Amino acid sequence: MKSLPLLFSVVTLVAGTICAGTADRIVAVVGSDVITESEMEDAISLLSAQLIDPPPAESLKDQVLDQMIENRLLLNQAKAETIQVTHLEIEKALDGSIEEIRARFPTEEAFQKQLEEEHTSVAELKERYRNEIEEKLMVQKLIEKDLKRGITVSDMDLRGFYEAKKESIPNQPATVRLAHILIAIKPGKGAEEKASGLVAEILEKIEEGVDFAALARRYSDDVVSSGKGGDLGFVRRGDVPIPEFEQTIFSMIVAEIKVTVTPFGFHIIQCTDKRENAVRLRHILIAVVPTRSDTLVARELAESIRERVLAGEDFTELAKQYSEDPESSKRGGDMGLFASSDLSSPYKDVVSSMTTGQISEIVQAEFGFHIIKLLERTEARTPTFEDLKDELREVFYQMKIAEKYDRWLAKLKKGIYIEKRL
Repeated sequence: MKSLPLLFSVVTLVAGTICAGTADRIVAVVGSDVITESEMEDAISLLSAQLIDPPPAESLKDQVLDQMIENRLLLNQAKAETIQVTHLEIEKALDGSIEEIRARFPTEEAFQKQLEEEHTSVAELKERYRNEIEEKLMVQKLIEKDLKRGITVSDMDLRGFYEAKKESIPNQPATVRLAHILIAIKPGKGAEEKASGLVAEILEKIEEGVDFAALARRYSDDVVSSGKGGDLGFVRRGDVPIPEFEQTIFSMIVAEIKVTVTPFGFHIIQCTDKRENAVRLRHILIAVVPTRSDTLVARELAESIRERVLAGEDFTELAKQYSEDPESSKRGGDMGLFASSDLSSPYKDVVSSMTTGQISEIVQAEFGFHIIKLLERTEARTPTFEDLKDELREVFYQMKIAEKYDRWLAKLKKGIYIEKRL
């Protein structure tokens, strides 16, 4: 995972005071407040790092400075209205920001490692950005108090909005609601023994001095790395979301060869280089491929379950008991709503001729055998006012807020001296 410095995720442009630097050129004046060039450049750097396709530098500079002026104006107004934020509110917001950062890392260990590399801690991060978070909350409270209060949206407003936009509203597509029972094709003992035997054969060739890279090109089932002689490059802690694999590779020394097993199969791993926080690896993946016999066993189970459904047993209970789709099995096989046009083969072909409540024949696909039940079908149609009422209410509400915000901000600007010095 390519990680940004943690402060990129915490600091916002609300306060416009990203770091305290030495005196430098003033790029804007807002009342008795100033925005310095270093503050603006820091804000640009932070924002650029988070944008996938940032605009040209000059355009971005102008946008960022305008936003900083606006935010400083709002903060000054919040202070003028003596907006208060409690210690508990600040702590809750800081905790939320830290949790958002944590969620970007595959493991807690990877998160802690990033903190170490930046020579900081969670406690230090929270203290460093406490003031910025407090000011952000002050502005939010100001907006709630002065902007959102008093805005209402009536059904008459919504009806008029719907009628005006009705011709441009796209049709709702035809949909189906499906449930299924998935019986996965699992490799049996014979498949595991065959793969294990091939691993032993390859290890013997390595012992005899055959080049590891040549063996990877010949035998590895990893189509990405096999062409590169099994080279995986440098792997850092936290990059691999498979604990058994990571534990193995970071216990290795250079030139050592080990074998580990993951859900993907057997891995013959060679450590070719090692640094403090990363190892360079080659590997040969030997997948455990189900045999024809394994496929027949899975199909026979699927057919027996289908017969039980047709005989009157409850589909929902059988899905909970037998389905190997971990998400839908908890809901009795319910996979949710799909646009009919979004279904891929073979599901699309099967479902197109089914009627509500019907049970399909056995369907073989990538993950195994499926028994499909059509729970509901709707045809394509123009959405009614009632269909869109809640969504329209939110859209119309946001439009009213935006209009009021522009008027409110223009009024604030008239009451204070603002100068840009770019």
